[in-house]
Amino acid sequence: MAAIALPVYPGIALRNGAFGVDVALIQTELTAFGFTATVDGIYGSGTAKAVVAYQATRGLTPDGVVGKATWDRLINEYAQKFTTMPVPYPGIVMQPGSVGSCVKWFQTSQNGLRKPYTAQPQLAGDGVYGSGSTQAARLFQRQFGLSIDGQMGRNSWQQFSLVLMRAATGVYTKVMPAYPGTALRVGSSGDAVRCVQSYLGAVKVARGLNYPTPTIDGQFGSITRSAVLGFQAAFGLTIDGVVGPSTWQRLVSEFNLTL
Repeated sequence: MAAIALPVYPGIALRNGAFGVDVALIQTELTAFGFTATVDGIYGSGTAKAVVAYQATRGLTPDGVVGKATWDRLINEYAQKFTTMPVPYPGIVMQPGSVGSCVKWFQTSQNGLRKPYTAQPQLAGDGVYGSGSTQAARLFQRQFGLSIDGQMGRNSWQQFSLVLMRAATGVYTKVMPAYPGTALRVGSSGDAVRCVQSYLGAVKVARGLNYPTPTIDGQFGSITRSAVLGFQAAFGLTIDGVVGPSTWQRLVSEFNLTL
């Protein structure tokens, strides 16, 4: 199986008093190797003790601080042992306000998924979980049939890791977004519109169709309508420029055939 990128050292050592998703990731991985640490994202005396024990058995300086050498050894050792999920769910939800290496890993990894999942936005990779990361999580959740809350909890993290690992081998997971419940038309906006625009563009290229390529911006304007009309005409659907249930389902199905 092709390797995927791993969370990089955050640049600041984790030590007593640190907190957040990166701490929770370290606690999760230490626990997997049998070193007792409560997975709560709070770097206390128990975590420091577990780090010392890990360091002592790996020939590292047993100082209870996760510097670059300890981070790299633990992150890589875990990935080599647990190949089916090399970057585990850290045990706490990643959400607005979260910062650090885990956030940056999600951002840069999802950027890598933008081909072929072009509905996903381009993120800065700054390690700060803000509105862009929330939108990316929401779009991923919508495309892969998860509960849509814009946070990376256990189910979203594990599905994201699975899609990422498959993509690393050249196998792309089929999308399964639920119909949004309301027909999309000129004036509509949001994540579902981004999906429509993405899928229209991919199907156009794969099938050699002749309709405008909509910009993936989440705004249903005249160009998106023209593309919908062209798609509907090509596949024998009612030609009204509106994405109702039938057009949505056919568009999703045709997009999956391009993967």
